[in-house]
Amino acid sequence: MPVGLHRLLQEPLPVLVLHEGLRQPRQDARVPGAQADRGRRVALPSMSGPSSVSFRVRDAGPGDVAAIERVRVAGWRAAYQGLVPEDVIDRMRADDPRALASRRAALAKRGVFALLAEDPDGRAAGFCVGGPDRDTPYGGEIYALYVRPEHWSSGLGRDLLGRGVAGLRARGHTEASLWVLEGNGRARRFYERAGLTATGERRMLDIGGPVPELRYRIDLEVSA
Repeated sequence: MPVGLHRLLQEPLPVLVLHEGLRQPRQDARVPGAQADRGRRVALPSMSGPSSVSFRVRDAGPGDVAAIERVRVAGWRAAYQGLVPEDVIDRMRADDPRALASRRAALAKRGVFALLAEDPDGRAAGFCVGGPDRDTPYGGEIYALYVRPEHWSSGLGRDLLGRGVAGLRARGHTEASLWVLEGNGRARRFYERAGLTATGERRMLDIGGPVPELRYRIDLEVSA
């Protein structure tokens, strides 16, 4: 197993700074100094690991949107301070009817899948959403991955990421990509250690003001 993906199984995942369901006009630019190749080819991570035994991970659907949204809002409030305008975070509500309707519609789209992790008491602890890449015809994309702050460093994040990447490959995708906020150095370093490569693509999101994000990707293949 390549060292990057071995580390993926040994380290907790910082909350992903992704924007599931947001389709902003693309304003791509190459980032100075970033690799502009198509990424390294690596093997998929194993799904086993003792650190995630206290969580139950299951397939999720539109009926789980309320639980997913509670995790998402908690993740934004804990991890996005200083990365997006404060008033945007202050206005977020897990019971916002428009947000819930948008999430339900997104999960109902063809090829989209979601995983929900629950703690021993049945409370939502984290989630991952993936599906077809919104920018390429052949790739897969991790749209969102969040873990509740009280479960950071539990190993749950790496388990969800591994399951999400495996889910993309099982659906026939030959690569996986994700977008991360440019200012989230912790998450960017994590993905680089896990074997993902910055493509050099950069775009601006309009989240109460311009917020830059970068694209990372990885080729998918079965371990020999």
